[in-house]
Amino acid sequence: MKGHFFLDPPPEFQGLDPDGEIQLYERNLPHWRQQGATYFVTFRLVDSLPKSKLNELKSLRDTLAQELKNWPSDQDELWKQHAKMVMKKSEGWLDQRLGSCVLRNDSNRKIVHDALLYFHMKRHETGAFVVMPNHVHTLLRPLGDYSLEQILRSIKRESARKINAESGKSGAFWQEESYDRIVREPEHLWQCLQYIGKNPAKANLGQGDDRRWVSETWRECGWDFKDEQQ
Repeated sequence: MKGHFFLDPPPEFQGLDPDGEIQLYERNLPHWRQQGATYFVTFRLVDSLPKSKLNELKSLRDTLAQELKNWPSDQDELWKQHAKMVMKKSEGWLDQRLGSCVLRNDSNRKIVHDALLYFHMKRHETGAFVVMPNHVHTLLRPLGDYSLEQILRSIKRESARKINAESGKSGAFWQEESYDRIVREPEHLWQCLQYIGKNPAKANLGQGDDRRWVSETWRECGWDFKDEQQ
C-alpha cells in the first residue's frame, strides 16, 4: 500500500505500472493506455461547452503545439500538464450546467445509467459513475480484448440512439472525444471515487438531479461515496 492509505483495493484492481508497456496517442487530448488498467473517464454532451469556451481550449492547444516544438524532449510532461489544465477548466464550466443539459431529465439519465451497466463484467467493469445534467464521470476497467475506445463508443452510441428516439431528435449527442486517465494506485482510486460522489453537491444540484452508482462488489470492500448524501 502507498503512504498512509490502508484500505485494500477492490478485487482485480491494478494500478498504473510505471515499468509496464504504456501506449500514448494524441488527439485534442493525450490518451495513455495500459493493459489491465482502470480509467477515470469524463464524457460530455456535444453542446455542453459554448464556442467561447472551445476557443479558449483551442488557444491552450495552440500554445502546447508551440511548446512541443521548443521542448521536444519534454513531450510527455507537457501533454500531462496540458491535460490537467484542460480538465480543470472544462469541469468548472460543465458544473455551471451550460448547454441543453438534456440529462436533467431523469428518464434520459436512466438510459445512460443502463448503458454504463449493460456490459458490466462482460466487456468492462463499471466501478462507479455519476450522470450529471451535461456530463458523466465514471471508473471503468476494460476486460478481455475490449479497448476503452470500443467500450465508450458503445455506451455513447446506444444511449444517444435511445434518447434521440424518445425525444424525436437526431444528430450528434455526445462529444466524440472523452477525457480519461489511468488510475495510479488505490489512494488515487479513492480520490476519483469521492470526486464522482461529490460532483452533484459541488455543482449545487438539487436532490434527485443526478444518478450516482457504485458497484456492490466495491461497497462490500468499503469502497463507497463518503459525503453528506449518505
